[in-house]
Amino acid sequence: MNPDWLARLAYSGGFGTERRVDVPAWWTARLYAETGAYLNAGSVYATTNLQMGRTFRMDSYSPKWTVFPYLVVGADYDSSIDHSIPLGAGVGISTRYWFRDSQYDAPRSFVDLSVQWYSTG
Repeated sequence: MNPDWLARLAYSGGFGTERRVDVPAWWTARLYAETGAYLNAGSVYATTNLQMGRTFRMDSYSPKWTVFPYLVVGADYDSSIDHSIPLGAGVGISTRYWFRDSQYDAPRSFVDLSVQWYSTG
């Protein structure tokens, strides 16, 4: 294994990712993108993942619990393997439980559990 330096840049964002109390369901999107370069090896990589769907508050069990079924698309690139860009699409579901809130503070923490499946073409 040869020592190497990695320079990388990443972005994550979206909308509808916070728990809402004004409506029982809302549109949500999450985006993650990253690119990097191994400086000594001269190889580069990139990956991106977009999830889009509706988030539902599970009030009948707990107003702190949300479920997010979504569609997902993703793409990857690695110059050290080949110069193709595999694309994939599929479905997933994420559940989140919010905590550390009070009468005066919004929830400050959450636990996530996600499962997704996608197929590349």
